[in-house]
Amino acid sequence: MIRSDSNLARFLDKCFLQMNKRFDIFLVISGAEGVGKSRGLFLNIADYWFKTLLKKESIDKSAINVSVDKFVNCLYNSDKFSFVGLDEAGDSMDSRDWANKFNKVLYQAYTIIREKFIFSVVVLPSFFDLSPRFRRRRVRFLIDVTKRVDNRCKKCKTFNTRGKLVPFEFVGDKCPKCGSSDFLKGYVTYDIYDRPRIGEILQRNQFKMIKKVSCGVTPITSGVVGEYEGEFADFYSDLKTKKMDSVLEKLMKVVEPFSDTKKKPKCDHRWRYNKTENRWWCRKCGKCTKINPYYNAGAVSQKDNNSSELSKEKKKGVSK
Repeated sequence: MIRSDSNLARFLDKCFLQMNKRFDIFLVISGAEGVGKSRGLFLNIADYWFKTLLKKESIDKSAINVSVDKFVNCLYNSDKFSFVGLDEAGDSMDSRDWANKFNKVLYQAYTIIREKFIFSVVVLPSFFDLSPRFRRRRVRFLIDVTKRVDNRCKKCKTFNTRGKLVPFEFVGDKCPKCGSSDFLKGYVTYDIYDRPRIGEILQRNQFKMIKKVSCGVTPITSGVVGEYEGEFADFYSDLKTKKMDSVLEKLMKVVEPFSDTKKKPKCDHRWRYNKTENRWWCRKCGKCTKINPYYNAGAVSQKDNNSSELSKEKKKGVSK
């Protein structure tokens, strides 16, 4: 949960005031995989926006999306000052897919949708994965998630990679090592940048091969926030599971033509005749047959072939 006196709460209050002054907000949450973008920032922001700023009892489930089609549909049906979020946006707004017609139409929609005054939040692994035009013209604020610290047990200790004795870190309600529920709660650290500072970040990374948000630009504010533990956590886990299953299904369709379950290609047989067993066998695949494979279809059997060879020998003997 977000505390009312935290930097993140002050930032969201400022965003809400700007929207009352006829501004729309397009917020990007970026960070490496596993640092707590979704459960640390995304869900906490949604919870604070709905319950504190909009004075609603719970989060609107339709406002949290992991697929682009539902996200666009939510943009179309949403009211003023509403929250619309898209998690796992890297596969839909990737700069390599910008030539896609859909992304062009989405950009055009965001140039017009300003009149609806929607608070849009998009989560993706890297800010530079976002389409260039979105980076330059549509992003008003950027939250860069820099670090995640898990729960730390007060009783158990372990050695880190540097050989120092530190508290044992874990995820969950109890320490898996000693079973103690006495621990320090984990948190996520973040930096917030506004549009002028985003422009400076883009300028500093313009000619760099490896682009980073942390390039010496001072954020407008920084802070820490704990992991979201509200009633929406289970629903969000189900959304992520469905998203993962759909991606795995697509992966299986790609891999299926090359899997071993499919029929193997026909063998380019190398036949050899075994006189003792009176049959032909392939040296490559081991297939056996009594029909001479070098004859055409409906071929002569080996017995007929042997009889023809005997007749030839008899004729040679007569001639001699």
